[in-house]
Amino acid sequence: MSSALTAAYLSDRLLALKPSATGAMSQAARELTTQGRSIISLSEGELDFDTPVHIQHAAIRAIVEGETRYTDVGGTPRLKAAIVDKFRRDNDLSYESSEVIASTGAKQILFNAFLATLNEGDEAIVVAPYWVSYTEIETDADLARYLLHDAGVAVVPGTAFGMAPYLRLAYAVSDSRLQEACERIVAACLRLA
Repeated sequence: MSSALTAAYLSDRLLALKPSATGAMSQAARELTTQGRSIISLSEGELDFDTPVHIQHAAIRAIVEGETRYTDVGGTPRLKAAIVDKFRRDNDLSYESSEVIASTGAKQILFNAFLATLNEGDEAIVVAPYWVSYTEIETDADLARYLLHDAGVAVVPGTAFGMAPYLRLAYAVSDSRLQEACERIVAACLRLA
């Protein structure tokens, strides 16, 4: 299908979107990794380890037991109860299951909330720093690209989330990988001096 034909079927809102700076940096990091480069990606909050074995076994058990159907939109009662228990146990926070929504992520929850509450012409305040795809911001991303290609560390440029000249590090990596990433960043910055 041609891009003109595709555009005819898409909303103006969707056509106005630009690629996410986070997604672009993460994709570039994956491409460099496949080329044999040692890249530490701090652009997305993706874990640097496999799913723990007990979670793998729980997922397999759920599949075997037929827990493969659509669930309640806000999460199953069992999942919501587990979330309530986790917050009470680990964070000393008290919630009722009716106050919990399990979703695919914060962006989905915010999208749903805004879709449900904002009308055309309403104004919303977006506080910085924020996730880079919450608003559309132009950025040159030169430093982030330099760190990716020269230091092998993927980060998100501050201009992408309204915090120029800072960088956003979204990490779910081990302390040793984070330490290595910071050392690479320092070395790369010293080479610029």
